[in-house]
Amino acid sequence: MKTFISVLIIFILLCTFVFADSYFISKSLHEILDITESLPQDAESFEKEAEDISQNVEKIRMLWQKSIIKLSYVSSYELLDRADEAMGELYGAYKARDAAGFLPAAIKFRDTLQRLTVLFGVSFQSLA
Repeated sequence: MKTFISVLIIFILLCTFVFADSYFISKSLHEILDITESLPQDAESFEKEAEDISQNVEKIRMLWQKSIIKLSYVSSYELLDRADEAMGELYGAYKARDAAGFLPAAIKFRDTLQRLTVLFGVSFQSLA
């Protein structure tokens, strides 16, 4: 009986850790995704919203640098490399004020983040 209770406690702790870790990773990914979705969708908006873009891109970059460390332990490197590459392109195009490079990089980064959120979301869809 002692063994059963010990195993049950360890199982409960393991499940708690898995769901808590998934929740916090998902929360940080959703935060980055929300900011990324507020980025401009066309060249005209890119030119008009230069100051907002500056704040958002710097914040996205900072949050991504924090999140990639946690994600590297539990995520596929293919998705992480794709997102990191898109973040580099996004940041480089922002610094160069290049709307033609910024917009595709933002779409690529947003798409990869959406895939990561599905992967880390606590839902029946992520279990399949």
